[in-house]
Amino acid sequence: MTQFQTSTITQRDIISPELYAVRVAGHVENDAAEALVEFMRAAFDRHDDKIDMRLDLTAFTGNDWDSLFDGDVTISVSAP
Repeated sequence: MTQFQTSTITQRDIISPELYAVRVAGHVENDAAEALVEFMRAAFDRHDDKIDMRLDLTAFTGNDWDSLFDGDVTISVSAP
């Protein structure tokens, strides 16, 4: 599996190919959020739109407010 990584988001090693685990540490900027969206869209495509996702937010300190309202991010998290 291709490992996803930005300066603040790191994919964790997991045995199950349908489980995606990421650790978010620090302040997440727009580019990192959008990169994660694209990575997860590809994951949904590979697994017939059904995956499990685990987020470790214990070191998360915040994000750019405008990324919360970004169209790509909003569509990705609200899609059935």
